[in-house]
Amino acid sequence: MRIVFSADWYSEGMGYMENVVPRRFAELGHEVYLISSTMQVYGDHSFYDDVYGKFLGKAILDPGEKVVDGVKVIRLPISCWWKRFKIAKGRTRLIRSLDPDIVYAWDPRSFQTVLISFAAWFSRYKLFTGNHTVASVYPAYYSYKSWSLYQRLYLRLSDTLFGWLAGLRTTICFSATPDACEIAHRFFGLPESKVRHLPLGLDTVLFRPGQGIEDDLSRQALRAELGIAPDELLCIYTGRLTEGKNPCCLAQAIALLRKGGHKFRALFLGEGEQREAIESVDGCIVKPFAPYRELAKYYRAADIGVWPRQESISMTDAAACALPIVVSNRMKAVERVSGNGVTYEENDASDLMRSLLGLRDADLRAQLGQCGAEKMRSAFSIETMADRMLLDFQAATGSKFV
Repeated sequence: MRIVFSADWYSEGMGYMENVVPRRFAELGHEVYLISSTMQVYGDHSFYDDVYGKFLGKAILDPGEKVVDGVKVIRLPISCWWKRFKIAKGRTRLIRSLDPDIVYAWDPRSFQTVLISFAAWFSRYKLFTGNHTVASVYPAYYSYKSWSLYQRLYLRLSDTLFGWLAGLRTTICFSATPDACEIAHRFFGLPESKVRHLPLGLDTVLFRPGQGIEDDLSRQALRAELGIAPDELLCIYTGRLTEGKNPCCLAQAIALLRKGGHKFRALFLGEGEQREAIESVDGCIVKPFAPYRELAKYYRAADIGVWPRQESISMTDAAACALPIVVSNRMKAVERVSGNGVTYEENDASDLMRSLLGLRDADLRAQLGQCGAEKMRSAFSIETMADRMLLDFQAATGSKFV
């Protein structure tokens, strides 16, 4: 099967749907292309230089082609970028020339996705889309009823109209969480019959619990390098150090814990405007972003994973490494934490401290961690997700590929 993944932006080694999913289909023997603009992820955001610049380099790269993990990556010159109006020159023409069986486009609201859906009327490929927009990053989910008429009209002319247009030729929109399913239908205008819940798949070969003496020694060495004592509980957060994610809440909780004489530390991997505030807190260590292939060793060196506000795929990565996780009580994707972690009152450092104190017991952490690792392996692995997607691809094309 020839499969084209279309993304508005792309950074090698960063972003699951751009890196892990296409790679999995290539591993299964399919001919896989990833077509993107020359823009890096979040390259048009004001925070790019401060948050991602040191890690990824310049925001706009040169056009070109290369093979990454068996996937042919093609970068086309970006000719326009304004919010979801990101246009990669010649993308639709290139997709049609490849004559694919399947085109998978991220974000049904993207202008480029709308163009691809129009082209589908004159092509043989079947269009699939994905929605990873969840309630915690989409204000309308909670406050739409209180919005002004102008705000509602603007949303309907952007999100709903574009999503509806793309939905005319969309076969299925795979949505990462139950609330993402609701948003896809309620706000993006896709027919409910075309929206399907499909969690983000994760690499459970890379992200796994420690196994044997080699992993034990690696854990000990990394903790020693970070200055973490054997009797200290290490919490870990990975991602942007920004207000939207609010990792500073974890730093505040660590300060309260240490003030009370509890042996807690925290490691933050990322960049953002909260970095200085976090670094100033006793017991907190801040390191730059790490490539996702290197993250597993950090999770296995930690004792608890904490994401104080917006959910992240990193939560499931950490859970797959047998870490109990602590997340916001406003997170709708409860399947990510049920049985393998706890929640706290969002943005309340004292309540986060309470949740962390409840995880001091090593047996409890081991129980939650084991549950999380088993759940991620059985229900959230990229193998499981890719198999489910492939069945829908086969049904849409009327073919039986292996």
